[in-house]
Amino acid sequence: MGLPLGPLSADIFMAKLENGVLSKPIKEFPFYKRYVDDIICVYDADKDADILLKKFNGAHPKIEFTLEKESTNGLAFLDVLLSRRSDGSILTSIHHKKTWTGQ
Repeated sequence: MGLPLGPLSADIFMAKLENGVLSKPIKEFPFYKRYVDDIICVYDADKDADILLKKFNGAHPKIEFTLEKESTNGLAFLDVLLSRRSDGSILTSIHHKKTWTGQ
């Protein structure tokens, strides 16, 4: 019985891509985490996010990254809705995508 290699391959590819793309070390971002091919990053200014997106999208011709910025409702990441409270702390709740059927 074979093992599913998709997530492992994606993880290895993304780690290599991060090492090549990021001139600013990951530890310099206030918060940066990746789960397989999903990244969440806290950055200092919108221009930093746009520069990072452009670098990732220029790294491989067949890979396209997208950017979702925080809205008034918060930010959905891996089925979790992250909402910023007035004191700066983060509130988490379950996030259901529009296609969720309740099963």
